[in-house]
Amino acid sequence: MENASKALVMAGGILIAIMVIATLIYASSIWGIIPQKQQELDEVKNQTAFNQQYESYDRDSLYGTDLVSVLNKAIDNNEKYGVTSNFESMYINIEFDLLTPVEESETTYRRYYGGEKDGQIEQIKDSEYRIVLQKGTYSLSRNSKDIKNFIKEVETKTTQGRYGMNKGQKYQEYTQIVAGGSEFKSRIFKCSDVKYDSEGRINYMFFEEVDTSNLK
Repeated sequence: MENASKALVMAGGILIAIMVIATLIYASSIWGIIPQKQQELDEVKNQTAFNQQYESYDRDSLYGTDLVSVLNKAIDNNEKYGVTSNFESMYINIEFDLLTPVEESETTYRRYYGGEKDGQIEQIKDSEYRIVLQKGTYSLSRNSKDIKNFIKEVETKTTQGRYGMNKGQKYQEYTQIVAGGSEFKSRIFKCSDVKYDSEGRINYMFFEEVDTSNLK
């Protein structure tokens, strides 16, 4: 009888030990799962927020100024993560197609001071034009340098020149340079393709210029 009691106590102790070990194993697995699930949720949230930055440009009508914005976003992303087109992870490629060349213009004027022409401005020679982007398709993966240089020059610049006299009228010459990006900003484009990587992250967008010559 005494041996039976001892055996029962031992069996009970072993059962309790098994239950404790099982509980610890279960708790350990739960503690491991919770951070993992939270990390997965955070990754999904971050990816969704990232994609939304670019998906807002997935439209049938947007201005060149919007295209400049999405190009800048992609360039900043690629430089932030130090990635190139040779490394698909985190890299974003933006392509766009131009129907006509983008040109920069340079025009010289004279501004008069005093006399009958005071305040008058006249153009003294024909405008000169220089192509900064030919018509065709451009890609960040192939034309990164050209695109970076182009989107930096988007404002009209004025440089002051010499003073002189013309029939008793004092004047100053100045040259106005209208950057190609300035004219580009008013063009109309549409997004015609968006691609995602295997993880569901946006990695490619294509924009094509809309022909507005027939629009009234």
